[in-house]
Parts: sequence; C-alpha cells; structure tokens
Amino acid sequence: MFVRETLASVQAQTHDDFDVQISVDGGDEPTAAACADFLTDSRFRMVVQDKRLGWVGNTNACLDLASGDYATILPHDDIWRPEFLAELVRAAKGNPQAACVYPDIETLGLPALKILAAPSLCGDALTRSLAMLLGQFNAVAFRGLIRQQILGRGARVLANEA
Repeated sequence: MFVRETLASVQAQTHDDFDVQISVDGGDEPTAAACADFLTDSRFRMVVQDKRLGWVGNTNACLDLASGDYATILPHDDIWRPEFLAELVRAAKGNPQAACVYPDIETLGLPALKILAAPSLCGDALTRSLAMLLGQFNAVAFRGLIRQQILGRGARVLANEA
C-alpha cells in the first residue's frame, strides 16, 4: 500500500506550514488503518466517507475541507521530494497573478524514469485555452498548488461525462 509512503513524504517537507485532509472513500478500512498513524501529527486530519464517492467526489470532498492560502491534490501513490511544497509555495508567492503553479513530474518504475512537464499557461483567455488544449498533460497541472481564492469560487474537479 503506497499511502503510507505518500503521507510520510508529506510529513518530511521542509516547508511545514500545511494541513493534510485525508478523505477515505467508502469506508475503506484498510486504507483508514494505514493512515491512522499519521493522525498523531496535528497537521493531519481524516474523514472516512460513509458511501463511495469515487475519485472525483472524494477529491472534491478534500478540496471542500481546504482552509489555507493554497491547496493541492495528492494522489495516494505520489512521493514528494522534501523541498516539493517549499518550491511550489515560493513559485506561487513569486507569481501572485497565477491561479495555480505546478511541478514537473518524475515517474518511477521500469523501463526508465520519465519526466512529465507542461508549459505555463499565460496570456489572454484564448491564448491560454489553446495552449491548454494543444500542449498540456493533465496529470501535471492537476498536482499544482491552487490559490484558495480560486477554490473559494467553486473550482472543483469535474467528472468526464459520456
């Protein structure tokens, strides 16, 4: 189970002014048990959902609990380098007009490491829209640090509708 490694990487951040909202989907007891040890750290909180919300619903449940200046989505199997959060906060503070700042992603596993990167989306609305459609890899920006003022306006993960 990766979630322990994921939460340990968050706990080891050099930037330590954060809160972690863990939402366990659909009463998944093994996952709740794996997360329970982290609840001794006052920065970590956990909610066990009574019913299955699915990935989108569960992610939005966490975003609804966000209360700091920024929020980010952390999948259960991502591992952050110790300086990850500090670098994103520094980038966000250095770019106050940015709604979201995001990292490159280094994948692990065989056959080789791969770096996933996405260009910045800057300029007017049309330029940003075209850049997003033509050059974005969605898994990158989705892991970004989002300004709470954007979330406060109801920004949420949307489900793919058929």
